[in-house]
Amino acid sequence: MPALSGLALGAAIVEFVLTRLLVPHWQGWVTHGTALQWVRLAEFGRNLVVAAGVVALAHGMWGLIHAPVYRARRWGLAVFTVILIPIILWFGWLPSVHAQNVSRVVRLLLTGAGISYVLAVLLAFVGVRHTRFRLHRWIFVMMAVSGMFAFAALVSSLRGVQWALDRETLLNVGELGYLCSLVGWSIWVFTVLSWPSRRIAGGTALAVTAIFGWIVYRTEGQSLNTSFHAISLYAVQHLQLFADWRGWWPLVYLLPLAMSVFAACGCWIASGFRGRAVRGLRVDGVGIRQIGTGIALFAMAGFAPSTPIRWLMLTLSMLLMVRGTVGCTDPATPDPATPDPTTPDPTTPTPQASNQTAV
Repeated sequence: MPALSGLALGAAIVEFVLTRLLVPHWQGWVTHGTALQWVRLAEFGRNLVVAAGVVALAHGMWGLIHAPVYRARRWGLAVFTVILIPIILWFGWLPSVHAQNVSRVVRLLLTGAGISYVLAVLLAFVGVRHTRFRLHRWIFVMMAVSGMFAFAALVSSLRGVQWALDRETLLNVGELGYLCSLVGWSIWVFTVLSWPSRRIAGGTALAVTAIFGWIVYRTEGQSLNTSFHAISLYAVQHLQLFADWRGWWPLVYLLPLAMSVFAACGCWIASGFRGRAVRGLRVDGVGIRQIGTGIALFAMAGFAPSTPIRWLMLTLSMLLMVRGTVGCTDPATPDPATPDPTTPDPTTPTPQASNQTAV
């Protein structure tokens, strides 16, 4: 599963950079042949994300629902996963069938989006119950809030459904939970990394944020139909909380972006240099690598994803973070696999029993 999820993340990064950054904003700067090659490469990356991500999601869910500690919600996770995976495959690999029945496509889109939000909430509840860090619990609570308000906003968009809060308010509250969860992961990674690892992860995050900010600067002066916040922020990430701010409001989102990059890079660094990079944490290298991959996929999926590939990123990221956080424990917490030296071993005879046997 870690290898497949890493492959899905690499393909997702390629697809995101090509379809949301290079092709919309730089198509006029390159030749038509180069832009066509970018589009084909993005399609290959999208298909690779679907193939690797679906296999990783199915394998990870199979292991999760068969573990004895997750017995409470195993049927809900299993049923929703079985329904979601065929919808993702149908949209990912059968694009020519979509135009035949528009009403069926709309119903499947609404069903897939709702199921992905419910799966994210269920996985967040599993993380809240089984993690050993208080900060992890608060992060998963924020993720659950994000998923629940996204689902409520989706239901409120249906005809005849009315809530006490309007759809914009629901989306704003859910987006706030989404951004707070990214900030929470960066705070946790900052507390467990050593100083050299912080510098490496911080330098990487600063470089990525600088490139991102430069793209904002080059594209924000264009019209609304091709501007950065219309294509890359709202169309993909569904980030609109600061849309009413005048001027350079997209720069506000550079902070959670930089924090998510820092958190993902910090987890990957800690997985490779466990002894020197992690302070005060008994950690499994595979587990913390899964957390880093999950953070990156969660940041790329955005809030309230509306496309099948983003549903896959959302559910796979939540699964990876839940599986990874269970393997991270505090040294002060006793490990069940390590015997307590103060507890006598029942197989070793005591001195009194030895004397009685001798007599």
